[in-house]
This record gives sequence, C-alpha cells and structure tokens, in this order.
Amino acid sequence: MIPFHGILNLCGDRVTLRRTAKRIGQMREKIPEEDMIGLCSEKAVMKICALLSAGEWRNGDGTVDREAIEEFLTQAKRIYEAQMDGILQNCVERFRKTDEYYTQYVAEDWMYDLEHYG
Repeated sequence: MIPFHGILNLCGDRVTLRRTAKRIGQMREKIPEEDMIGLCSEKAVMKICALLSAGEWRNGDGTVDREAIEEFLTQAKRIYEAQMDGILQNCVERFRKTDEYYTQYVAEDWMYDLEHYG
C-alpha cells in the first residue's frame, strides 16, 4: 500500500484529481488485489480529494463552479472505484477494524481529521 500522499508525489508537480485518478487506475492494473491507498471508505476518499480540489470550486466572482464540483465528484468516484475494484476482503476488513477502533477511542468523525492522513 502506498499512502495517499505518496500517490500524490507520483503524480508530479501538477497534482490534479484527474491525474491522481489516472495513476491509481494504472496501479490497479498492476496490483489487482492489493490495498493501494489505505482508504476503503467513500467518505475518506472524498475528504482527501476535497483537499486537492476545494480551491477550484468557486469562480473568480465567488459563485460556485458547478463544472469543478462535477469534476471533483467524478474523479473521487474513479479513485474510490479503482481502490475497491478487486481488493482482497481482508484489506477491507482491516480498514473496517481501524475505523471501529478510531471511532471508539478517538471520535466518530476521526476520518475527517487530517492528521490521520500523513
């Protein structure tokens, strides 16, 4: 597994969700059953993806850029689907147990605390 921030480093100088989704898709082809990013939850993937793209969600006049939000949702979905496609069940189970532990001992919304993502 490569931590999500490690995958971002593989994407080069200009990190975009589109490039990140493409890179994760390429990785899935090479390692079909492995946990690639350590996130087996739609919410966790969306949180990380939001960090990359939230600055693009507004137009210069402050209005919401619907195309940028659509791009965010599309690429976050691609990343999540590439992560989950063919992943071994024990990887999903490990994430579920980690989630249960942090929910019990840290907080219910631990997944949204950025310190857990390197």
